[in-house]
Amino acid sequence: MVEFVNRRWLATPRVSTPPLRPVFSKASGELRVAVWSNETYGGGCRVAVTLERRYRAPDGTWKSTSRLGASDLDDAAMLIEEARRAIEEM
Repeated sequence: MVEFVNRRWLATPRVSTPPLRPVFSKASGELRVAVWSNETYGGGCRVAVTLERRYRAPDGTWKSTSRLGASDLDDAAMLIEEARRAIEEM
């Protein structure tokens, strides 16, 4: 809920909710696609898709990026097609 106080919008604190999990996720090589389903305020549903490439940084930690190389495009196309099919089945 948002209320107008002293000409500023103040949002009321949200109740702690469990972390959201994708409704569909698939990986191929270093790429991973995830489909997220979020409820809207009007009671509807909004679907979002994320595509990321995982890599190991020089310090040994795992990182992710949305930047793809030319060699990633075939796997990305396959994963996006599978995400599209998963959305159609929802």
